[in-house]
Amino acid sequence: MGNVASPPSDSMSPQERAEFGARHPDNFINAIRSIEEFPKTQLPSLEQLLQDNLAVLSRFLGDGSFVRELEPSLYIYEMICQDHSQKGIVAEVPVADYHAGTIRGHEDTRAEHEEHLFQYLNVVGATSSPICAAYRSKPRIDEIVSEITFGAPLLDFTDDYGVRQKVWRVSNRQVCGDLEELFGQISKLYVTDGHHRVASGIRHADRRSDDSNSDGPWNYLLMALFPMDQMRILPFNRCIRDIGDLSAEKMLDSLSNIFIIEECHRDSLNNDGPQNRGEFILLFDNRCYRLNIPADCIPNHPVESLDVSLLQSLVLEPLLNIRDPRSDPRLDYVTGELGLDGLRQRAESGWRLSFACYPPSFEELVAVADAGLRMPPKSTCFDPKARSGIFVRTC
Repeated sequence: MGNVASPPSDSMSPQERAEFGARHPDNFINAIRSIEEFPKTQLPSLEQLLQDNLAVLSRFLGDGSFVRELEPSLYIYEMICQDHSQKGIVAEVPVADYHAGTIRGHEDTRAEHEEHLFQYLNVVGATSSPICAAYRSKPRIDEIVSEITFGAPLLDFTDDYGVRQKVWRVSNRQVCGDLEELFGQISKLYVTDGHHRVASGIRHADRRSDDSNSDGPWNYLLMALFPMDQMRILPFNRCIRDIGDLSAEKMLDSLSNIFIIEECHRDSLNNDGPQNRGEFILLFDNRCYRLNIPADCIPNHPVESLDVSLLQSLVLEPLLNIRDPRSDPRLDYVTGELGLDGLRQRAESGWRLSFACYPPSFEELVAVADAGLRMPPKSTCFDPKARSGIFVRTC
């Protein structure tokens, strides 16, 4: 356990990550660098990059930045952001639970990112970013967590993003046994952040199992498990750089064939964005519109009925010819904590129009995961996110 926690990786661009690491040489972000952070003229080989990451991690492990826990323990991990707080259990979860269907995801992974994390595990041999997952709350677990967190934390600090991080160690064998028994009664864990870490961890476990018949840390995933009712889902809003040959008049006319449209004064809108499912806020040419899709136009399908799916299928692809939401350079995403102000900032920097979306609910996420389906890219934004570098586990 250490005190060099890095900021959430998806809150910064690769260039911003590199600049942050340069300004903070003792931050854990320097032990998890990626190829994207380097200018094209200075690209290291993947092997050299991983060796550099290993050297930084070895320095941290040897200079007192971390305390090695010799006894098996569980940890309570709390994140406090403004008026929001969530407390979870950090533990090793067997890879076998994934194969048994207990650990369920709702997002696809990108092959190149998964491969990088797989090689990181092979070369650096450590995992430092807990995979976050949600479970349906159990009152007894809540009671035990509350009792433990009444005492003084082992670690307590506020990070660079204003999120307070608190950790309690649970070493009492009876309490650990009670928590393990209670979690054994939970049939499903829903991944909220870390789909690539799950995929690469499974591959790493398979490779190590081929090399050895013995059990080892590679057969477990480092996870932070939070009750659903404490987690906060924010939207990923969409902004579009240009509308091609489509005129503004034609754009609004086409939207009126799909949505019920109401022009609004910006001061009348909640900065958080839409307040209901099926509602979008459109910022276009310094004007604001509330768009509502009629309920009878929403299909009865776990994925196709999602607001972000409807936006893609009814607007972005047919009207703006944005067919691949992962790679089209005209499309970008703004996380929901920035609200409409974040979209207005994009407009000031040249982005032509933006759609603020309503976030999926946990029940929608569960329906998608239980059906073995996948949400579109950037469907959910869980905030706050677990930090890298608080917990490090060699594997």
